Amino acid sequence: MKVLFLARYISVDDDSIFNNMSGYGYIVKELAEMLSHEGYEIDLLTHSGFTEQRLLNGIRILKKTKIQLLKSLKLFYCLQGIKFFLYNKNSFHRRIKEMLYFFAAGYLDKILVKNNYDLVHIHGMELFAIPWMQVCAKRKIPTIITLHGLNSLRIDKGVSELDQLIEKKFIRLADERSISYTLVSSGLIERIKKNFIINRVDNIKVILNGTNLNTPVPYGFELDEVKAKYGISESDKIIICVGNISERKNQKEVVKVFGMLEETERENLKLFIIGDKSNSTDIQKLIEIMGMQEQVFLVGKVNKNEISKFYSLADYNITASIDEGFGLPIIEGFTYGIPSIFFSDIDAFNDLFDENCAVVATERTSEDLNMALKSALSKSFDKAYIINYARSFGLEVMTKKYIKLYQERDIINASSKDFMNLIIK
Repeated sequence: MKVLFLARYISVDDDSIFNNMSGYGYIVKELAEMLSHEGYEIDLLTHSGFTEQRLLNGIRILKKTKIQLLKSLKLFYCLQGIKFFLYNKNSFHRRIKEMLYFFAAGYLDKILVKNNYDLVHIHGMELFAIPWMQVCAKRKIPTIITLHGLNSLRIDKGVSELDQLIEKKFIRLADERSISYTLVSSGLIERIKKNFIINRVDNIKVILNGTNLNTPVPYGFELDEVKAKYGISESDKIIICVGNISERKNQKEVVKVFGMLEETERENLKLFIIGDKSNSTDIQKLIEIMGMQEQVFLVGKVNKNEISKFYSLADYNITASIDEGFGLPIIEGFTYGIPSIFFSDIDAFNDLFDENCAVVATERTSEDLNMALKSALSKSFDKAYIINYARSFGLEVMTKKYIKLYQERDIINASSKDFMNLIIK
């Protein structure tokens, strides 16, 4: 089967083009790789700049150049882009950038005709996806949509009002037309039922995210280098918090809760916050105000090989995300036998929680998360049990479920106009 993946971006370690690192980017790439290993022909097109055609672990990255886009311009999509430009109230520079999504749709149309795909899999339902959906609708090609979270219900500033509107209107359209789409945790369905007036859920499939169970095993000298760099002693306990620093990931709360521990409790503890730290000014100030520079470290963005060193050294894994469609760092930690501490209101709580693998805060307060952290620090965990529990979240399990879904593929019951209407307020 030939499948075309369409995504905003993917995450590839040490790559000059696909260098945006996130759970979304990694899971899209890893699913594509796994499908390729199962014999599927996987092509990939993203909005991550211009690319030359190349093979990446079995995925064919499609060539995309300025010349190709210009040669593929189609009047219909250009007019759609101009219509959007005139309607949109964003800044001029942003409107130009967003209008180009529509101008590039002609290239996708050309690719679909040339390569004769059996299926298109679109990851996300934001503005970037609208022209893609229009093309697929006009060409009547079977299409699967995966929402990797619910942008429409996010309360932080990390997503635009327009993208939130698009997702809200898509969910309503999917309900009216029985359009199938997938979610990455069961809690997302409950939030949709709570926040939207819908008549059905049989069109929604839940396929949990997965992780690589063949975790990298760092050499002893590599771990020694990390210990030496951060002054980690044999008696120290290590807590990690993984994710790009942002309001949504809420690492500031983790630092605050760590600081709420008594000095005697923190004496042999070290907290490592791992992820892009370009937005870390407030957190760094908090660390300094609380005098925890020797205990709390902002590691920054690291690749998979580097992060494996921290997972290998860690004793606990903590997250305080305000909004978390799934929670990849939690299951990544499980593969190393690391117990997690998190709030019980995350979307994947019922999918992830096992009392032998995690301690949760039942109320979204600093005090409750602090109590959960204290409880974890005083509790004994069975590392082998946690590693075995992680097997239910392997990439193989996730991939088999997508393969089953691919066999049931169908043409979306909506027109190009229907998808254009998603961007009209």
